[in-house]
Amino acid sequence: ITFEESAKSITFSPDGRYIATHFTDDVVHVLRIEDGTAAPFDLDRERWIGRSERNPPAEHTSEGIRVSFSPNGKHLINLGANNTITVRDIETGVKVKTLVGTNGYTKTMGYSSDGEYFGISITYKDAVELWREETIARFPHEVRVMTAELSGDGTLLATGGRDNRVRLWDVETEKLHQTLSGHIAPIQALAFSPNGTLLVSSGGRNWEELAGDDGITYTVSTRESVVDKTAKVWNVATGENIATFEHLDAVRAIAFSPD
Repeated sequence: ITFEESAKSITFSPDGRYIATHFTDDVVHVLRIEDGTAAPFDLDRERWIGRSERNPPAEHTSEGIRVSFSPNGKHLINLGANNTITVRDIETGVKVKTLVGTNGYTKTMGYSSDGEYFGISITYKDAVELWREETIARFPHEVRVMTAELSGDGTLLATGGRDNRVRLWDVETEKLHQTLSGHIAPIQALAFSPNGTLLVSSGGRNWEELAGDDGITYTVSTRESVVDKTAKVWNVATGENIATFEHLDAVRAIAFSPD
């Protein structure tokens, strides 16, 4: 299977029958693994255009563009570049619902144990918001948040920021559960294990603020900047760092195998 442009996101359906790809033009392709042919509903490209008239402020651009299948394989969930999540029936392509989130760098999607879909937005006021049809929880931060992930059962939210720490939040109470320290640079990526007992975090590169001659403060990274080249495994219940993996450079993505 080949395409003329690079994909922003690729995912397999849980039953291994389909592969979905999301491109920069906000178009999703769904193909059968067996023969590489398009799923019937994908032939109508208009159905998969995820754009909306509701755009974020002109000076901001959304970073999170993903496509994912629901855990039960019944739905395809598309996170668009305009903070919109579209849920479609995988067999028919019929739109089940559309969730419109808050302005901010929408990073990812999450699912609860009972099959609900959530959007996770990192806002420009140093906060993370969890939303469905409306914002249902807000987690304020004193530092710039870099990444956020929801646990598989939807009860915990992990956030990582510029202060090199990981915070675990209780979604229902919106209270801070615990803070995990040990990285030497801002948090780059987070991932919960499928059973929710483990959390993996990775560090990135330290950025320094320098005052320019024009009076503007610039954020820069140099060859001398400290780089965290580790991925750390945490016990979610106790907050204990039970393993650290060394890499050749900063770790930008983390994934667990299904088992």
